[in-house]
This record gives sequence, structure tokens and C-alpha cells, in this order.
Amino acid sequence: MTELLKGIWWHPTDRDHQVSGNLSIGSADGPSLELIGALAKEGITDGGDETAWPDTPGWVTPALHGTSQGNLVTILGAYSPGTRRIMGNADSVEQDISTTYGVLIGGDRHIGSVDDPVFRMLEVELDYLTFWSGMSQMTPEHDNGQIVLKSTHAEPLVADLKDWKIIIEKLRGSSGGRKRLGSTEGHITERCVLRIYSRKECSAKEFLEPARAFQNLLTHAIRKPSSIRSMKLYENEELGHGLAYEWHREEIPPPSDGLVDARLARNALFTARKIDFPTVVQNWYSIAAQLGLTLDVLMGLDYSEHSYYENKMLNAATVIEAVHREFLPDSVARDPELYKTLKEQMKQALAKEHRGILSVFRNDPGYKQRCTELAAFPDQIAVESLLGDVKKWSQWTGNARNDLAHLNPEEARNIPDEVWYRLASVTTALLHLVLMERLEISAELQRKAVEEGALWFASHSYKEASKEYL
Repeated sequence: MTELLKGIWWHPTDRDHQVSGNLSIGSADGPSLELIGALAKEGITDGGDETAWPDTPGWVTPALHGTSQGNLVTILGAYSPGTRRIMGNADSVEQDISTTYGVLIGGDRHIGSVDDPVFRMLEVELDYLTFWSGMSQMTPEHDNGQIVLKSTHAEPLVADLKDWKIIIEKLRGSSGGRKRLGSTEGHITERCVLRIYSRKECSAKEFLEPARAFQNLLTHAIRKPSSIRSMKLYENEELGHGLAYEWHREEIPPPSDGLVDARLARNALFTARKIDFPTVVQNWYSIAAQLGLTLDVLMGLDYSEHSYYENKMLNAATVIEAVHREFLPDSVARDPELYKTLKEQMKQALAKEHRGILSVFRNDPGYKQRCTELAAFPDQIAVESLLGDVKKWSQWTGNARNDLAHLNPEEARNIPDEVWYRLASVTTALLHLVLMERLEISAELQRKAVEEGALWFASHSYKEASKEYL
């Protein structure tokens, strides 16, 4: 739900020039500010020599400051996409302000920029975190006409990383005696939050990477896109010392009342109570650092559910190669000694002016070899259950990758249509099995994911479509 905050706004270098305006938060388009007046010069665009802001080069200023409803407000990475002149009895100006890094509301002071190293902890609320943690255990008890709903304490889940400490904590609350016309009701609420502690003072921007990494871990484990629902920054790592800075960003939707149904709970690849939490979290952050953009592309297949099928297929096929390069860097097409001998013989057979062609004679594995080697990485019973004939899957995936990369016409495809539209999901499923293996998730959970969990449908539909071609 969009909320409008009236306030007074200024540039940090010119506090005497203050302008009234309304800050909008909670919109799907992200925070925005509408000024009744102007703070930026008009008509300044990216790439010009002019400056839009006092004492700030370029068209984006690190921060604008303001106050609203008794709170300090910092707009991070502010720029003006447009200014309007209102003609009337007295001419006036209205200016729109957008932000590249969102808005901080609250705290003890204004922040100079998203890069200011002043914070020690970020608290995040995420979809599915409470369910995934296994820490919520409310149980009703009936005894002698009394109904008691118990909410018990749960020890936090903790994982230590090189630069961060990751903690999941359960928070509890209750309300009772709410009187309605026909009833009286009370509520007990349990929710879990992710707290990311830095070992040194960090900027708001530096906290984004570990927060997004854990968001991706949840999405991988649940097989549903997890959204960040709120973010709060603290300057002191001890809660209660200093005020929270509520961080409102474009990609943070409002809290959801969606339910975790039995099917979703059953389909989860794994939950925190079924794994060695510290080991899995440490492994996941290592994977994120190693794969980088490759992991973002894979997880993007979950976050972008409505993209074109061909995009999904090409992205999945591309990730196969990139993951193989990282996880199996020593893979070669032929025996290294044989390769060395062949290259030397070719060198001797070629005239000196033609030996440059040898630069393309490399020992890298072919794409289909990469597919089969990556398929050998997870638990083999799970892979057999998922794909059936690994060699045929590798062939079809290689063909699909080539057809899409070279924009071959549909009639030139060497893949049955029934298989074509099942290949992206089963290839993505294999990649998640590979991640489970890298996380040190048990073979039992890998097999369960394929036989009755979130990967079952991808496997079933693919094998049904392909069985007459095998």
C-alpha cells in the first residue's frame, strides 16, 4: 500500500534552501518525491558538463535530506527526471525526484551517501523465512474446557562467515481481547527475521550482497521466488542501542498475507531443520562468490516467471556451461599428453605462416561433454530419476543451445516439439540438484526432491514427452 509522507527537503550543502514536498513509499515503482519547488537545476541529463546539484558533479547527488512526521529522511542517489512550470497568477515550479538506492527513514542522523560506512547490522524480513527456519511451533492445547495456544522460545540459527555473521531469530507478539459485535478474538504472532552482522562498519550498499545471497538461498530451497519485505539498518550491533533506519527500495514489495499451503511445504527441497545450517549457509555464500552473475542468471529463472520460453531455455543452457567451468575447471576434451602430441605434430606439418590456426585447437570439453559431466556431479539415483537417459538429454540440450544461440528457424530444430517445451524446466531442475550436492545436502533429500518434491513435475513431464524418442 502506497503511503504519502509530507515533509521538508534540502540538499546537504545548502540547508538554508528548503522545499516542501510529498514522499511516496510502498509503490511498486519504488520511492519518489514530488517537490513544491525545486532543488536540482532544470534540464541536466547524464553525460553533460553541467551539474544539477550544488557542489556535486553529474546529474545524481549522493543524498538529499529531509524530515517527515518527526523522522529524519535520507534519499540515496537522488536525481530529477523532470521539472514542471505552473503558469498562473503567480508562476510556480514542481519537481520530481527519483532515487537509485531508495530512502532511509528514521535513525539518529542523516546519511551522506549509500557508500558511507556507518552501519553494523541489517535486519531483513523475507517471504518463507519463518516456515523455512522451522522455528515457528505454535500448538493449541485443550484441557478441562480451556484452550491454550503456546508459543515457545527457539534458539537462533547462526552461521559465521568471513565478513558476516548470519542469524535467524524468532520474534513473538500477542494481542487479546479485541471485541467485535459478535465475538472477541486474540492473536499470537510468530515471525522470523534475518539479521546480518558485519565485523566492521559497512555502508548500506555493502549489505545488499549478503542480503540478496540469502534471498537466493531461500528461493533455491523453497523453489518459489522469495521477496524481501522489509529492511532495517542499525549503526550499533546491539539491538536497542540507537534507532533503526527503515530502508525503502524499489524491489521491496509490501508485506504479503499469502499462505504456506501443504503443497508448498511438501515441495521444499530442504528446510533449515533438515540440514547442517552453518555448513549449508557457508557453502552457499562460497557458491555465490564463485559463480557470481551465473547464479543470478539461474535464480532469475525463478524470479522472472513470465518471460519467453526461449529466453528461459537459452539461459538454462548457458548456465550449464558456466557452472561446469567453475565446478569442474580441470575437465578436458582429450588426454593432456595426447593433446600435446597432436598439437606438436600439427605444428610441424604446417608452414610457419599458417601456424596461427593452432590457437583455435584447444583442449576444452565440448558442450555435450560438459552436460554429461555436470549430470554426474549430484547423486546418481536422483539424476537417473530426473532425466532417465542422460546422454539423450545432453544431446537435446546441446541442440537447443545451438539453435537458440544461432537463431535457427523452428523447422530446423533437431528436437521433438513435445520435448522442446519440457527441456528448460528439467535442465533447470538438474542445476538445482547440482547446487544441492555442492551445498552438501544429503542424497536422501536430493532423491526426495525428484521423486515427490518440487522437481517431480519437471521430471515427470519431460520423461513422458520424451519416452517415445528414447
